[in-house]
Amino acid sequence: DMAYIDQWDKKTESYLEEIYYDLVIDALEKRDDDYPLVFNKGGMIRIEDLARMSNEFIIQKGSFNPIHEGHMSLMHITEKMFPKAVSAFLISTNRYDKPHIGIDELHDRIKNITNYNYPLIICKEKYFYGTSDLLLNWVGSKKFYYPVGMDTINRIYQTDFDKTNCVEEVTKTYIKDKVSKYVGNFKFLVFKRKNVEQRNETHYFDDMITYVSESDYLDNGVSSSNIRTGQIGRAHVWT
Repeated sequence: DMAYIDQWDKKTESYLEEIYYDLVIDALEKRDDDYPLVFNKGGMIRIEDLARMSNEFIIQKGSFNPIHEGHMSLMHITEKMFPKAVSAFLISTNRYDKPHIGIDELHDRIKNITNYNYPLIICKEKYFYGTSDLLLNWVGSKKFYYPVGMDTINRIYQTDFDKTNCVEEVTKTYIKDKVSKYVGNFKFLVFKRKNVEQRNETHYFDDMITYVSESDYLDNGVSSSNIRTGQIGRAHVWT
C-alpha cells in the first residue's frame, strides 16, 4: 500500500509541477513586457538568485528540440574556456524564422535540460540583442558568453541587414554601434559548422567574437532538425 501511495505521490507531484509551470509560462506570455523565468532541477529560482552564483555566465540559446550531443559539446568546450562561469540554456518562445514555442512543447525541454543539472531560462525575446538587454536589466553588469555556430553569426548579420534595410555601409555602422554597446558584457564563442562558410561582413562583429579553432571542436553535422526529420538517428540525442 505504501509503495502505491509513494508512486501516486510522485505522479501527483509531477502533475502539479506541470500545472505550476503552465501557469507561470502562461503569465509570461500574457505580459506586455518580458521576464526571464529560470527553471532549475527541483523547481524554479529567481533570475536574481541565478545571477548571484557568479560574475560570468555561459548562455547557450536555442530551441533544443531535441537537445543533442552537439549542444553539449559546445557547452563543455566553453566551460573549459571559462571555468568560473555558471552555465545555463535559454529558450525564447518567440523565434525569428520559426513558429512560436507553446507551453506543451516546453514541458519535455524543461525536464530534459534541468535533469542534466543545467538551469533553463525561458523568455520571449527572439533576438540576441534583446536577450542581452533583458539579462543586463535583471542581473546588472556581468559577463556573458554565447556559444554559437558559424551559421548563427551569419544569420545575426542578415537580420541586422534586414532591419536597417539600407546599403552595406549603413549596416556596418549599425553593427559597430551595437558591438560598442555590448562588447563589455557579451562575447560570442563562434564554432565552425560543416558546409557553412562565414560571410565576410560578419567580421564587423570581431570585437565581440572569439573564434574556436576547428581542432577544438569537430562538428559532426548533427542538428535538432535532422534528428526530428529522421535524417540522423536519435542515438545523437543527449541522454
